[in-house]
Amino acid sequence: MSHQIDNAISDIDQAMKQLKRAMDGIPVRREGFTDLRRRFVRSVSVLTTETSYARSQLPHK
Repeated sequence: MSHQIDNAISDIDQAMKQLKRAMDGIPVRREGFTDLRRRFVRSVSVLTTETSYARSQLPHK
């Protein structure tokens, strides 16, 4: 189970990097998207932190 969580966190990290690169490519009216992205990144950070904490709470086999 811990391995699956590690994979999920890694996938989320890669997706967030891809989102950042995509945002750099938006030339016009980026301000609205930037605020939305910032709020989304904070939410994902909380999710990632909580998931990482939950991993340490899983029983070891």
